[in-house]
Order: sequence, then C-alpha cells, then structure tokens
Amino acid sequence: MQAARNILKSGIWSYVENGSAQIFSLITFLFIARLVGPAEFGVVAIASAWSALFMSLTEAGIGDAVVQNTSRDQRYISTAFWLNIGLAIAGTLLVILITFTIKLSDDPKISQYLAVLALGIPITALGNIPTSLLRAELKNKDLARRGIASDLVGCCAGIIAAQAGLGGWAIIIQSLLSNSIKTIMVWKCSHWFPIYAFDKKDAGDIFRFGYKALGTGILSSISARTDRFVLGFFFSAREVGIYSIASEGINRLSSLLIMGLAQVMFPHYSSLKDDPERLSAAFFKSLTWCCYIGAAAFGGLLLFSPFLASGVLGSKWENSIPIIQTLTFLGIMQCTLIVPMTLYKSAGRPGLGLMHAFLQVVMNILFVIVFHQFGLTAIAVALALRPLFTILVHMWTTSLVISRSTMRFIKSISSGLALYSVIWLLNQWIGESLHSPYIAICVGSLVIIGALLFRAKNLIAELKS
Repeated sequence: MQAARNILKSGIWSYVENGSAQIFSLITFLFIARLVGPAEFGVVAIASAWSALFMSLTEAGIGDAVVQNTSRDQRYISTAFWLNIGLAIAGTLLVILITFTIKLSDDPKISQYLAVLALGIPITALGNIPTSLLRAELKNKDLARRGIASDLVGCCAGIIAAQAGLGGWAIIIQSLLSNSIKTIMVWKCSHWFPIYAFDKKDAGDIFRFGYKALGTGILSSISARTDRFVLGFFFSAREVGIYSIASEGINRLSSLLIMGLAQVMFPHYSSLKDDPERLSAAFFKSLTWCCYIGAAAFGGLLLFSPFLASGVLGSKWENSIPIIQTLTFLGIMQCTLIVPMTLYKSAGRPGLGLMHAFLQVVMNILFVIVFHQFGLTAIAVALALRPLFTILVHMWTTSLVISRSTMRFIKSISSGLALYSVIWLLNQWIGESLHSPYIAICVGSLVIIGALLFRAKNLIAELKS
C-alpha cells in the first residue's frame, strides 16, 4: 500500500513539474505570437523545430537506460554520466558545424538561433543522470519544486525579452536560462556524485539500449514537427506560421496531459517487467485513462478553439481554427500511444519504439508531400488520421511484450474514442447545422463534465489500488 501511495504522490508531483514547464513555455510562445505576425512566427517555428531536434541529442537514451536497469551500481551510473557528457559535447560541435556550413533556410536568423541553442546541449546533459536517478526513486516532488522555479524565471525572462522587441530571441533566452537554472538546482538536491570510472562493458550495455532510445527520441521529435520541417518547402512563412500555431497548441496540451504520467509509468513498468500479470494490468489501466482524459481535454479544445484562437491570439490567426479542430484527434492519439511507447522501453524492447517512430516519420513526410497540393487543412486531416493505421501496428507489437493483448487494447481505447465522437458530432450538428456555436459549447461541455464525473469513482478506485 505504501508503494502505491508513493507512486500516486510521485505522479501528482510529476504532473505539477511537467505542467508548469508546459504552461510557462506556452505563455511565452503565445505572447510572442500576439506580438509578431504569422510570417515572422513561421520563421521562429522552423528554428524551434530544428532546435528541439538537436536538443534530443542531450539525452541519447542514457538516462532511460539508467532507470530501466534496476541493478545499477555506482560504476554503472558514472559510466553513463561520462558517456552522456561526451556525446553531448560531440553533438554541440556537430550542431555548430551544421549551422555554419549548411543552409537550413533562406532566413539567416535560423542558423543564428541554432548556434546559440547548441550551448544548451551540454548544459542539459549535465543534469540528465541526476534527474534520472531521482525519477527512478520516484522523487518527483524534489524535481517539481526546482522545475517550477526555473521555468518561472525562464518564462519571465522570455516575456521581458519579447516585450523589448527581441522576437524569436525571447524563446532562445527562455530555453537557455530555464535549462541552466534547472541543471544547477537538480545537482543541489541530488545525493549522487560521479566517480572517475568508465567501464567499457557497462558502456556497451548502455549504448545498446541507449542508441535505440536516442533514435526513437529523434524520430519522435521529427514526427511531432513534420509540418515545420517539410511545409517550408511548399508554403510561405506565413502559412507555416498559421499551421505551426495550431500544431504547437496540440503538442503542448498533449505533453501537459501525458508527460507527467509517462515519467512515472517508465520506472513503475520497469519495476514490474518480471511480473507479467501486474505489468499487463498497469499497462491497460494507463491506456484506458490516457485515451479517456485525452478525449475529454481535446474535445473541449474542439469546442472552444474558435474563441481561444481569436480571443487569445487575435483576429490575424483566425485561419488556424479549422486546423486546430482537425488536429484535436491527433492530440488524443498522442495521449494514447505514449503508453505503449513507454512499455517498450520499460520491458527492455526499445527497438519496438524505434520502429514505430520511424514509421511515423515516413508516413508524416509522405502525407505532407502527397496532400500539400490540396491545402493546409487537407494535410491536417491526413496527419490526424494517420494514427488509425499506426495503432494497428501497436496492437501487434504490444502483443510481443504482453500476451493476449489485442482485444484488451481495443477495449481500453473504445470509451475514449466514443466520447470524442459524441463531442465531434455535437459540434458538427449544433455548431454548423444550427449555426449556434454557443449552444454547441454548452451542450458539449455538459457531455464532457458528465463523462468525467461518470468515470471519476472508477479512476479514484484504480489509483488507490
């Protein structure tokens, strides 16, 4: 019972930490979007996409390897630390070389942004292993307190920079300052310090796990930002900006909902990897609730998006409304599919996650190339429906880890998809057929609240168990 309480408390604090990071980052992002037009915002979005890809080099899957190995010792952890630092320095040099030798865009600001952001790679890498150890021990409360403080400072600095007219540099300032403070503070609360040891056998084991997790992270980063990587070849900066503000909102909300849970699921699943029955039960509970809560959240975004887009961002962003509404289904799938992706890592099968990430990237790029001639909304529809295919592949790969899982997989996501379908139909019927978006919001909100209250008792009971 005590272990269950520790997991629940850790999950709550993980949500607090991740939620604060996403909220503060989103505030800065939206503040800049109000100050600049879609064209300039498109340039910032492209630079941010490239920076997110390069920042994934800081982790290299090594922190996940440390959490997943429950028999780790001081030599193993120190080897992971020095390996992480070495790869981060190499990654920084590579990024700087790329920014000054390869033309990433017609706008020179993108290369300037990336050259500065490259400095954040070793800074973030310094805190990866201490953070992973704290997460493995479910000490997310310590991480949350320090994360909130650093994110708040970064947010304030970003807003001040944006108000001062620095444009895209505001995001750069926010990111570097927040990550630097977070790294310093995580070392202050960590009771671990590396020794001067590097075991080649341990390094080989870490790399065999880590390179697959690294590949998965990089491909997932590309998949989540396909619009900004590829759309620039077919559309103007203004159109890229309109699409990017929609996809960025979806990604931020899905991260807010699921990343905190994923940070708890990973060490918890890892501790159950030798107990198939308990692992299976924990997996399907997580799958059910991630899909259900995602459906409620993104169903609400579907209803309120016309007022949020025009009210928060201004009338110049009204063209993003249909794209936001279309991509809400993609948001639900992101909430759902993070669960099997976490399972693969926890069970020591990161290659399965790498395969899925590669499949997503290929399909996203292909869909953009094929559907770009029909406009931005057509691309949004294609990318939103893509998970319906990949989820079939997930059912098969999940069965390789958990036996007899296909029907349970379908049953777990059915209630969430049903809830979203009802909200979508209400929005279509009332909002468009009757030309009354206010009635659609009221009725849809009642459906969402009722659905959450209907399942609240079960959720509380499952958390307690």
